[in-house]
Amino acid sequence: MKPNKVETIISDLVKHMKDEGLTNKENMLNYTHKEYFKYDRSNFMRAIGNNFKKEENIYHGDIASLSTEIVQMVLYGHIIYERDNIKDIRAKKKDKQKERITER
Repeated sequence: MKPNKVETIISDLVKHMKDEGLTNKENMLNYTHKEYFKYDRSNFMRAIGNNFKKEENIYHGDIASLSTEIVQMVLYGHIIYERDNIKDIRAKKKDKQKERITER
């Protein structure tokens, strides 16, 4: 299955998030624990991406990736990216921006 319509992808994404109970922040926090989603999904997919045998599984993996990134935006305010030994390369930049804003 390889949908090529935005409406289909968004509909499948919303259905996935509803099915997983990820429709509000409270549910996300109760899902397992807040740290559960604190990882670089793109690094994870790079590591396992070739394990998908069917195109349908690739699509569902992509929907799960979008879902994870939306959850990260809700819980952490941004999508998590890792580099080298830094777990969240954007967190430090965000903290520095907050400091600059509060100093004004």
